[in-house]
Amino acid sequence: MPYTMTLHASGSCRPTSQRGPIAAAAVTMTNKYGRRTTQTHQLPPSPPPTPQRAQLSAIILALQQARLKTLQPRPGPGPRPRVDVTIHTDSKYALGCMTQWCWKWARNGFRTRRGREVADRDLIERALLLEGEVLRAGTVEWVWVPRGRNGAVGAVVEGVLDGMEFGSEDEDGDEPVRRPEWEGGSW
Repeated sequence: MPYTMTLHASGSCRPTSQRGPIAAAAVTMTNKYGRRTTQTHQLPPSPPPTPQRAQLSAIILALQQARLKTLQPRPGPGPRPRVDVTIHTDSKYALGCMTQWCWKWARNGFRTRRGREVADRDLIERALLLEGEVLRAGTVEWVWVPRGRNGAVGAVVEGVLDGMEFGSEDEDGDEPVRRPEWEGGSW
């Protein structure tokens, strides 16, 4: 019997007058018992954050969560169970990167029609690598949803951005933002 995961991913970027743009990404997952897990990531100032980089970072967070599940040891003998993942995103750009354009870009050496390097190539390649690892253990389904219907993840991202902009941990100030430790440092 496969293990199924449903993740909601979103990212956002805001201009600020003092430090330049700020951006954050988040992913939420609700398990079969109704417990929600949230992971967040604040984008570094370099390269300059954009909404697209924030959305791709959210996709990477979701794929990292799925990859961690594929690596968990199975209790008892036998192979690991299949992991079927559904990732909901409110970004048509991120969805297009992962489902349509990536194959053509890979054939073209990640160059556009005009010969320029594809924007956000570093994040797209990282996401594709993670997706490949998850696909070895199961499936990945991509679902676009309107921003207002992407679960609680939008509010999580906005809370992280509020914390970055105004210096608090989250909008209520009652719960610290969880920051995952990245494999091998930064992206």
